[in-house]
Amino acid sequence: MCVPMGRFLQIICFASGLALVAMAGVQWNDPDRGVWMAFYLIAAMFSLWTGWRPRGAIGALAGVYALAALGTALLVFTDDLTSDWIDREGGREAAGLIVTSILLLPAVVRGLRARRARI
Repeated sequence: MCVPMGRFLQIICFASGLALVAMAGVQWNDPDRGVWMAFYLIAAMFSLWTGWRPRGAIGALAGVYALAALGTALLVFTDDLTSDWIDREGGREAAGLIVTSILLLPAVVRGLRARRARI
């Protein structure tokens, strides 16, 4: 049995959203937890919202958010992305930004597919 692409993306969006909520929960013991929890929960909102009701505008916003996260990781935390990144606070934060960008990709694709279907 083959799962339609739209349904598959919906499931992936929900799974990504739940993973981002879990990532926000892991930040509870971080000194700057408010910033990172808000960051991950906003990304989770994009992913869950697109999984529930795909809209082109939400997919585009998720794409902008993902690009901003990836750009921040590569521009701000460049010095921390070394072989010992796991031992550095900046390296772990950069990894979280990169993972968030990857987890938002299904939301971007689903939202933009919904937009293309309406045109």
